[in-house]
Parts: sequence; C-alpha cells; structure tokens
Amino acid sequence: MMALFRAEWHKITGNRILMGCLIWIWPFLACGMVTLIYLAFVARGSGSQAAYVDSPVRWTDAALGPWQALNSVLGRLLLMGFVATVFAGEYQHGTWKTVLPGNTRIKMLLAKYVVMAIVILIAFAVMMLVLVISLGAMNLLLGAGYPPALSAAVLADFTGNLLANVALGLASFLVVANIAILISIWTRSILFGVLVSTFFALVEFLGIPPILSLIADIFQWDWVNNLLVLVPAFHADNIAAWINTGEGAVFISEELEVALVPSIFALALWLLGLLAATVVIFRRQDL
Repeated sequence: MMALFRAEWHKITGNRILMGCLIWIWPFLACGMVTLIYLAFVARGSGSQAAYVDSPVRWTDAALGPWQALNSVLGRLLLMGFVATVFAGEYQHGTWKTVLPGNTRIKMLLAKYVVMAIVILIAFAVMMLVLVISLGAMNLLLGAGYPPALSAAVLADFTGNLLANVALGLASFLVVANIAILISIWTRSILFGVLVSTFFALVEFLGIPPILSLIADIFQWDWVNNLLVLVPAFHADNIAAWINTGEGAVFISEELEVALVPSIFALALWLLGLLAATVVIFRRQDL
C-alpha cells in the first residue's frame, strides 16, 4: 500500500504545470495580496496608515483565512480543475491499467484520494505561513503591532480553532471535490468533471438560497426555506458559525436554526455518500 501511495505522490507532484498553476499558486497569491495591501497603504498616505496602526490585523485571524479561502468561489474554481485532472487524467493517459495489477481498485482510488487531500493541505498550510509572515512584515514596516501576544492560553485557544477550521474546510471542500471525482470517473472526462463540479459550487453558493427564498415569497410557502438544510454549504456555514461564534448561522429564515451535531452528521453523510457512489462506479468500470 505504501508503494502505491509513493507512486501516486510522485505522479501528482511530478506534474509541474498542474502543481504550479493550481496548487502552488496559492502561497504566491497570499504574498501578492499582502504586497498590494501594503502599497495601497503607502499610496494613501499617513492617515490610513495611522488608522491601521490603531487596529491592525491579528495573526490568529490571518492564519485562519486560507482555510476559509479553500471553500471560496475562487478556491473551488481553481481546485476543481486540479481534482478533475488528477482522476480523469488517468483515463486519457491510460495509466489506471499500469497500476491495477497487484492492487485492488479501492486501494488505487484511496491512494489517489488521500494524496490529493494531503497535497491540498500542504499548499494551504504553506499559504497560511506565508500570509502570517507577510502580514507580520507589513505591520513591522507600518509600525503596527501584531496581536495577540503569545501566551499558553492564546496558543491553546488558537490551536483548537485552527484544527476545527482546517477539518471543516477540508471536509466541506471534499464534498464538492467528490462531485468532481464522481463525474470525472463516470464520464472519463476532465472537462465534464470541472464543468459539473463548478456549476454545483456556484449554484450552492449563489443560486439555491435566493431561488428558495423567491419560491417561498411567491407562493407563501415558508416551509420551502427549510429545504436549505439539504445543501451541504448550509451545514458548512452553520458549523463554522458554531465554531467561531458559539451560535448557529442565520440564514434566509431566522427560524431555520440547526444545532452543531446534526450539521456535522449531515456534512459527513454527504461526504461518505458521494465517496461510496464513486467507489461503486469505479469498481464496475471496464478499464
């Protein structure tokens, strides 16, 4: 099994164009963003700099930012291309057959899935470090502090928040990634995998909530708003609200309140259900 993991690692990370354009671009984006922010402060003069010095960005907030970007619209658009290429590319290059002898299909799929997740985790962890260090350098140049001060209590609280946000960000992302994987394996096409998963990602964020609200207003069916609980993004946002504020998120209907545990269960159900469907389709395919 370890040999299979090593083979997948070298195969995925060895694609320099794919890794450079869709994975390692994230740390560079973080550095570029901070550079633009600093230049904006310099261009606007001492007034804006003084206002920032009075209320500088916190390093704890900066460290959590990349894990929220993981499930942003831009994050999903770029990473869906990576996911679809990793899985559907095997059909275009005919490489499934080269690793099939001596390995079960479930092992092959699992190895690729785990390596993909690890690569994304490493990229965003590097992005987090680059963002925290770059903002620290910017604050130093502007003469601002970089709160909060390090202490055992701060580190303990930050570690808990970080681990929770990383787990939530990865789980929420993998739900959409599983759609890309499922479609890519079913159609054996990178393009279809990217298009369908991108469509789902955009509709989940921008389409479903206003459509449900519109239907509820037109027909006076208040219960329609409650259908939002079927959308994985609802549960991801709700879990994030519970983690970061201690309260559930407020959505279209203020009456729509879901506790933390049911949202965790619903998101896990989406994740495992899509993964199981992918395994079933892959096992029945003629490679």
